[in-house]
Amino acid sequence: MRPNACLLAPLAVFFAISTLTARADTFSYTFSEGHLGHDAFTYTSPTQILTTTTFTPTTCTVQASQACSTVSFDIAGSASSLIIDVAAGGADSFNGLPASFFTNIGVNTAFSPNTITLTVTDIPSGVPEPSSLLLLGTGVLGLAGAACRKFLAA
Repeated sequence: MRPNACLLAPLAVFFAISTLTARADTFSYTFSEGHLGHDAFTYTSPTQILTTTTFTPTTCTVQASQACSTVSFDIAGSASSLIIDVAAGGADSFNGLPASFFTNIGVNTAFSPNTITLTVTDIPSGVPEPSSLLLLGTGVLGLAGAACRKFLAA
């Protein structure tokens, strides 16, 4: 009966560790137009936006008072654009932006004709990556195996 208990303990530890979910970094996007807070939005994405994408922002205002429905990043080289769709109809567009305006992490500024700023922030995950979990799991299994040998020898 003792050998079975020694086998079950490491397996239980292994399955407990393997059920932890690993999560990659998230990215925060904060946009503002320098003209008296004319247009602004915030959005948190599970991945960095590198291609043309449409999303529903967390918070968004157009012309300082109207709500918006969606935001589109049309990333196409030097002719990229940002389009904020107004919930009541219509849209505000910022055209002729470089692709780097959307893809660079940090504060990105352009003039269209007012100063517009898109801040892209990489938010590191607090959860270890899968390889770290695997390393921890094999260490715990090794310790459990060593303890099991000492327990059987006694």
